[in-house]
Amino acid sequence: MRRAIKAWKDTLGILQKHPKVLVPFVIAGIANGLALYLLFLAPQRPVSYVLAPPVRAFFGERFLHYPFHLFLLPKLLYYAQILVSASVGILMTGVAIGMLKDVKAGLRCGLFRNLFISLKRYFGLLGIWMVIFLITFPLTRVYKVVDLNESLLGLVSYVIYLVAIFIQFIFIYAMPALIIEKRNILSSIKRGLWFLKRFFFPTLLLVMVPVLLYLPVMLLKQNLGQLVNKFFPEIIVIVLGAGIFITLIIDILTTACPTVIFLKEKK
Repeated sequence: MRRAIKAWKDTLGILQKHPKVLVPFVIAGIANGLALYLLFLAPQRPVSYVLAPPVRAFFGERFLHYPFHLFLLPKLLYYAQILVSASVGILMTGVAIGMLKDVKAGLRCGLFRNLFISLKRYFGLLGIWMVIFLITFPLTRVYKVVDLNESLLGLVSYVIYLVAIFIQFIFIYAMPALIIEKRNILSSIKRGLWFLKRFFFPTLLLVMVPVLLYLPVMLLKQNLGQLVNKFFPEIIVIVLGAGIFITLIIDILTTACPTVIFLKEKK
C-alpha cells in the first residue's frame, strides 16, 4: 500500500511539473472522441459516403436514420476504439513512456523525438497489444455463446470487465520494458512478468483502483434504454463521451504510475 501511494504521489508530482507528458494521452483521447463524432455523423454527408455502406450492409438501412443510428453507436464505437487503440493508442503510450524516461533522466521530454522512437518500436508495441487482445477478446463473445437472462447479463459484464483488466494488468510492465530497455517482444513480456512478480500488490492497487472509475459508466451503458425514455436519444452520445473521458484518466494513471515504478526500481 505504501509503495502504491508513493507511486501515485511521484506520478502526480511529475505530471504537475511536466504537464507536457499528458499530451500523448490527450491525443489518444481526442482520437477516440473524433471516432465518436464521425460515427454520430455517419448518416450525414460527406461522412455517409464512407460509413453508410458498411452500416447498411452489416446492420440494415434503419440504422442510418434518426434515432436508430444512435442506438448503434455503442457497438460501432467499441470496434472503432479497437482500431484507435491498435494505432494511435499504442503509439501514444510509447511516446508517454519515453517522455517519462526523459523526465527521470533529467532531459527535455520531447514529444516528436519520442514519437519517432515509438514509431520505430511500433511493431513491438503492436505485438504486445495483440497478445493482450487475443486473450481478452474471446471474453467479449461470452454473450454470444451463453444464453443469459437480463439480471445475470449485467453481473457477467462487470466480471468480464474486471477479468479483462486483470489480463492487461499481467502485461502492464511489458511496454515500459520494450521502450525503456529497447527489448524485443518476448524479452519485454518476460521482463515485465519478472517485474510484476516483484511489485505485484502495489501494481495491483495502481491498476485496479483507477479502473473502478469506469464502473458507473458501465452501469449507465447497461441502462441506455431507460435513459433515452427518461431524457432524449442524444443521451447515448453524452454517456459514450463521458466513457472516453474517464478512460483517458484511467489510461494516464495505469500507464504513468507503473512506468514511474519501473524507472525507479529497474536494475
